[in-house]
Amino acid sequence: MLHLIVHLANEALLGGPVQYRWQFCIEREFKYIRYKCGNKNKIEACIAEATLLHEMADATIMYYANDVPTKHNPVARYNSDEPKRDPKLLLFQYPGGKAGASKVENISPEEKDCIMLYVLMNMDEVVDFMSQFHDEMWSGRNGPTPTQWYTLLKEGAPPLNKSFVNWFYEKGADPNVEMTDELRCVSQGFNRRVHTHEKYDVNGYRFHTEFHQKNRPNAKTINTGVYTRGADDLDYYGRLQKVYELTFNNANIELKLFVFKCHWFDPHGGMRSTPSIGLVEVRPTTTYSGSDVYVVAHQTKQVYYLSYPCQNEELMGWEVVFQVSPHGKLPIPSEDDYNNIDPVTYEGIFYQEEEQFGDLQIDIGLQELHNDVQMRGETVVDLKDIAMLTKRNANKDNIVETQPEPNADHEYSYDTDFDSEAENPMPRDESGDECGSQGRVLPDGVEDPLFPPGVTKTQTEDGEDEGVDEGVDELEDEGEDELEDEGEDELEDEGGCTAPSS
Repeated sequence: MLHLIVHLANEALLGGPVQYRWQFCIEREFKYIRYKCGNKNKIEACIAEATLLHEMADATIMYYANDVPTKHNPVARYNSDEPKRDPKLLLFQYPGGKAGASKVENISPEEKDCIMLYVLMNMDEVVDFMSQFHDEMWSGRNGPTPTQWYTLLKEGAPPLNKSFVNWFYEKGADPNVEMTDELRCVSQGFNRRVHTHEKYDVNGYRFHTEFHQKNRPNAKTINTGVYTRGADDLDYYGRLQKVYELTFNNANIELKLFVFKCHWFDPHGGMRSTPSIGLVEVRPTTTYSGSDVYVVAHQTKQVYYLSYPCQNEELMGWEVVFQVSPHGKLPIPSEDDYNNIDPVTYEGIFYQEEEQFGDLQIDIGLQELHNDVQMRGETVVDLKDIAMLTKRNANKDNIVETQPEPNADHEYSYDTDFDSEAENPMPRDESGDECGSQGRVLPDGVEDPLFPPGVTKTQTEDGEDEGVDEGVDELEDEGEDELEDEGEDELEDEGGCTAPSS
């Protein structure tokens, strides 16, 4: 386990995801498919056929409806309320579920108009009526800017100063205006007496309000982060404050819609992103300046924010955004997913889910990898350890390393019997001068074996070195006598004659 912790990061950096190199998943699969074999006589064919049927069953059951009982159909993790009637309006078709009790709250008329305007602006069935409102209210030569258009919908234009909510209310009350029953029900608005919830399940997430999150004892999860994509192509991040359950009543029709009231961060000064690595950062202390702080529940995704452990000047106050993966089944495929592929040649564009925070690019330089491999070690920060290492290095510097004794038979070989200068020439240095005692150049720190410690040598007028110490003459005399005696004995044994003295 220690090896895994130390080297797993470098292994992933050099080789990529480890699941494509490790054998653990394959070994577990082998253990699983062993139980698929029913015919021991034909093991390979039996396992192959059983595996194929299993994969086909999983691929098809994955897209079954939630109410179809199957072996692999798990119980829904989150609540999903079944509507009393099947609504035709697209905005009301997304299921969700309440979790926990609710409270009743009366909202102000200003807040009701703001929520109603947001609901109408997000309904495809109201686009034609918004065009009529523009033709009646806008008097400029050019089209309005996004800011002017929102102000016109919210406040209207003189002399009537009628907002789009009030204008659409009058259109819905007029029986001569062609409109569906459900759309007419929505045009009359919702009740000011709304139900508020602290928990709500939608899109495979469970959201909690900030008030509920702060009052949870020993909370292990944070479910208040909210993300949505605005109509102005900006990403909005914030925290959930309230969950409103809106009820539309008109005649025999009743529709319900859940809306989130959020605290949004400033999308300009309170957010920064690095698309090359998929990094998004927000500043929670900032606040969105607009009044449209509401969003329909199914238009949101869940995120959480993590602050930096290093709070230097550049990172202080910023938090990193992480997107939460939803729980549940995969979306049901449609016919449009297969129309862009030629079934004969398999040419076309394959479906690929869009990534939320950009593409991840890893650029690894060879020089950086080399430095990473060569320069490895621990950083010493303890003062006692630094003092110990300093003292240890100082002791190493005071120790004088001893040089190995020279090899008389190889590097510093010489002939003790000089017959002539031609046979044993005196070695010379780079300048051409003779090298000294017996023609040998000794490196620094190496002692001359002919002149042990305590014996000195001088140079005569003829250029030859002779020892001034009596010990040198004694060594030479003893060596000559021994050589003469050994030579005479060998000649007498071989030829019976005595060798002349040299």
